[in-house]
Amino acid sequence: MECPRCGGAMTDGILMGSGKTTGVSWMTKEYRMKHAFVPLTPKAREEAQMVSFKLGELNTHMADVFWICRKCGIVMAELPRLKEGVGDE
Repeated sequence: MECPRCGGAMTDGILMGSGKTTGVSWMTKEYRMKHAFVPLTPKAREEAQMVSFKLGELNTHMADVFWICRKCGIVMAELPRLKEGVGDE
């Protein structure tokens, strides 16, 4: 899927709850299909391209905008802390 804003490739993944008080984590769908458990080691987290969101970071003030299409079930968010810096590619 292409990013509707910059045209770059988007990575498909899943969200998993990481406990009642800790928040949620995103990881690649490919990693989750291969592994039964959430990645715990730094190496496994890197392989899963894991991004964790603590409950306090899930408040909407931490993201510019969340979009949802109720017709097709797509949810997208702009999360400023995840933007890659210039020259990181």
